[in-house]
Amino acid sequence: MATLQETWTEGQVTLEVNRVTLLLVGPGKQVGRGSKGLGIALGSQAKRDWECGGCKMHVSKDLRSMGIRLVTKDNTEREVCTFLISAYAPVGCADQLEWDMFFDGLGGVIAHRQKGDILLVGADTNSSMGVRVSLQHKETRAEAPGRAFTTPIGPFGNGHTNNSGKRFSSYLSTHGMVAPSTFFNKKSYSTWVHPCSRNGHQIDHFLCLKADLRRIRNCGREKCQLVSSDHACMGLHLQVALRMEQRRDARCSIARADSSVLVGGDEAKGHKVGFNNQVLMEIQHLQFFDVFDIFPEEVSYSDMGANDRAEAALSMAAASYLPVKPKPSPAWYEQNIDLIAPAIQARNAAVEKLM
Repeated sequence: MATLQETWTEGQVTLEVNRVTLLLVGPGKQVGRGSKGLGIALGSQAKRDWECGGCKMHVSKDLRSMGIRLVTKDNTEREVCTFLISAYAPVGCADQLEWDMFFDGLGGVIAHRQKGDILLVGADTNSSMGVRVSLQHKETRAEAPGRAFTTPIGPFGNGHTNNSGKRFSSYLSTHGMVAPSTFFNKKSYSTWVHPCSRNGHQIDHFLCLKADLRRIRNCGREKCQLVSSDHACMGLHLQVALRMEQRRDARCSIARADSSVLVGGDEAKGHKVGFNNQVLMEIQHLQFFDVFDIFPEEVSYSDMGANDRAEAALSMAAASYLPVKPKPSPAWYEQNIDLIAPAIQARNAAVEKLM
């Protein structure tokens, strides 16, 4: 699913294009080249989630905010609800009244969110909110939910700040919201280039409640461009299921693998070649993940050192190719195997008779 701003739409329209449902709203009549206009694009699954949520659209009076409720299920079949908003703020030089109307409208749409819903706002903020530069506030996304901080802005992004950015940051802080797009280290942050100065500005953001920041696995400017626009595409990875399997350290995965099959002469040669090919394949997978920015960890492949890359590839190759080491038997068992083994066989035979 995606949020769209400045669509130049007239009225409220629902379209089906290439199995994508477009929910569009805008003023009754556009003037000149057009302005305003919002949209939310839903894929097949997202459309079903929206239908489960009641197929309702909540639109602000100034037509700068629209929201929908999606109901999905996590890996335990528990319902998880997301309240998705598309917002389009006035330009930075707009008068205070227009900004007040925007924030009132955004707050009115957010008010339709039900308790427990994940709040997610995709917004063209038309504001440069900068970054947090104070040393004592340089926490990461993982640390932020458990710590108190005074600003909703993280340590990553363009440092430029303007008055509308300060105003937007104040609104987020007042309402317990944060900008996840400033909590992830990226190569580039600018989402729009000024046509005259050619300076890049970070004015497009995803916003969420501080409590939901733990669900955001990745957020920032995407390398691809989904539609023709003078703004860069922003992407966000939302983790719906919070009860995930415990992540194991790469060294633990290697330690659990039985490498004895690689030891020996001719009988181990085939395994050596197979394991080497598996490692090379895993390295190619890591490079593929980095190209599409879907690396499973929170650090990209390109940011890893040579040793970290080799360790990650070895860990994945060991998990997929090598057998797991058998559980070690206690020493007393090995010492008394001649006495214990017959007793175990007798017990198993007795159980089989009863079955």
